[in-house]
Amino acid sequence: PRLGRRIVTPLARARFAAPMPGGEQACVRPGTGLPVASYRDAFDLSQRLLGPHTILLEGRSLTVPVEDVLVVPQPFGALLSLILDERGHLVTRALDLVEGRVAVLDVGQQTTDLILVEGLEYIEARSGSIEVGVSTAVDMIRKVLLDDYRVTYEPHEVEQALRRGWLVVDGKKRPLDGLASERLDPIARAIE
Repeated sequence: PRLGRRIVTPLARARFAAPMPGGEQACVRPGTGLPVASYRDAFDLSQRLLGPHTILLEGRSLTVPVEDVLVVPQPFGALLSLILDERGHLVTRALDLVEGRVAVLDVGQQTTDLILVEGLEYIEARSGSIEVGVSTAVDMIRKVLLDDYRVTYEPHEVEQALRRGWLVVDGKKRPLDGLASERLDPIARAIE
């Protein structure tokens, strides 16, 4: 939130207005996540989002009251997606995740977060974050492609190639398996 303070509230307001295109009044109770390293800012974020928000929508003014805000560590969202269905009801086959001890590893764009949850309670002392993420690997692969093959790819193109497992170099389809693996090892070790 400290980095994005100026953008978070306008983005949230735009999202608050989305379910109310006709201008009807409704109370909003948003939930959002923060990286583990930023989770100490959860209270500050919730306080900025609480209260009435006036939004200009298609030339009309819309007031959206926010009564409550839930802020969780981002990896908690991954856990919730496993234990809740689309309507927010508990999935019966996930009872062991609800009652047990669960570790969630969330490799994100900029950070990798690890949380420990026991009985759905976040254990802050056993959770953490490192500044290594998908972008770290993408940057390394881009450097290898430039240094070794003299080709330049945009970050989004490398991300797509990572999902596919291959990319085109000199007109040939090349698998990403093994490409720069020795240079990516430090990234994998940092996450480990």
